Amino acid sequence: MEHASYLSYLNAQEILHSLAQANGPLEKEEVMIEHAVGRITTDHISSQECMPSFDNSAMDGFFIRAEDTIGATPNHPLVFKVNGCIAAGGPIVDLNKEPRSSVEIMTGAALPEKSSGNAVIKIEEVKVTRDAQGKATDIIISREVKKNENIRFMGEDFKIGQQILAGGQIIRAHHLLSLAGLGVSSVFVQRKMRVALIATGKELCAHTTQKLPYGSIRNSTMPYLMEQLKALGTEPQFYGLVKDDSSSFQMMLSRAMDEQVDLIVTTGAVSAGQYDFIVPALKDKQALIHFHRVAIRPGKPVLCAQLNAGQRVNQKGPVLLGMPGNPVSTAVGFYFFVAPFILTRQGFKHTQPLVARLSCGVDKKPEGLRCFYKGRIEYGADGQLSAQVFKEQSSSIVHSVAEANAWVILKEPKSAVLAGEYVDVVPFI
Repeated sequence: MEHASYLSYLNAQEILHSLAQANGPLEKEEVMIEHAVGRITTDHISSQECMPSFDNSAMDGFFIRAEDTIGATPNHPLVFKVNGCIAAGGPIVDLNKEPRSSVEIMTGAALPEKSSGNAVIKIEEVKVTRDAQGKATDIIISREVKKNENIRFMGEDFKIGQQILAGGQIIRAHHLLSLAGLGVSSVFVQRKMRVALIATGKELCAHTTQKLPYGSIRNSTMPYLMEQLKALGTEPQFYGLVKDDSSSFQMMLSRAMDEQVDLIVTTGAVSAGQYDFIVPALKDKQALIHFHRVAIRPGKPVLCAQLNAGQRVNQKGPVLLGMPGNPVSTAVGFYFFVAPFILTRQGFKHTQPLVARLSCGVDKKPEGLRCFYKGRIEYGADGQLSAQVFKEQSSSIVHSVAEANAWVILKEPKSAVLAGEYVDVVPFI
């Protein structure tokens, strides 16, 4: 088969998985919760107190003894005296000892401790008589009230020792409601993976360049990779552009090793052309090349290596993942090589693809490649997910990426996939 000399995609994934695990867990650090969103917990976080920390009213209404309402009906209403009012955070007033006593109470207000009262009836369900100052003096109740009605009990939300977050969980903004409410001001999280980004190519110029010199192209993949890496919870840094100069590239590798980055991601210079210098430069650095060229399309020249940590005892150097320079190849490299490595290192499993029915047949010659094609997925009226593969699949064409919302994956067997067959798809988001 034409691509038998290329490493299979699945074998490449096994190598990435092993490398990520071999580099060990990321160290932990303590951060304030207002800086913790998007970070990954290293330990289980449990409540050290009850929430709520006191019994309180779930409604604006009147605190009463439920047994005092026995026999109340619309035709036989009962009158209760009101002997005070409890506002949230205000002074606490208890019921009188006399039967049919009540206290007006607001939502969230604390109930008196060790009180004979045991229910709250909503204000909308009673008739209230008020004096000239607006103070409630009497209420009329026309139904029987159940014990514990409209009461929120201490520890109803969280009990002492109850888990708030598990170890290895991503902290989201909504988790702060629990953490802050329980007085957790700081948490231990994984430190962020440090990622160095290096672009190569004489033809590249900054993406901010307004007047493009003839023969030049803007470096569109760097802002793309920076944002994708941030979304994965890493700390990316753009080391700069190497204009086909092996010595400059090796200096950047040395800097990355000195700064103890976890991962180096490069774009370009990994194919077999005269100016594709990355593989020779890595060999000069005594890097261990795990694979170079995988049976995929686009992005066959993808490279994986690990740098030697030099004189540091029992310490490995950073992993390097080299992506081909065409923007679509870089995007495929990110989704299917960079992201799985990062997720595994962080302790996660890579997201499994969805399955969709192909709407039109696709020619994927030659057989033997795993193809990651730009396309669209959508749910039909029958609830089935369908996938459309775009005709334009050049790795240098990005307008179709803007129109796409998923990668449609055509596996190695067969040189064509027929309409109606099921394929794996990976949404962009």
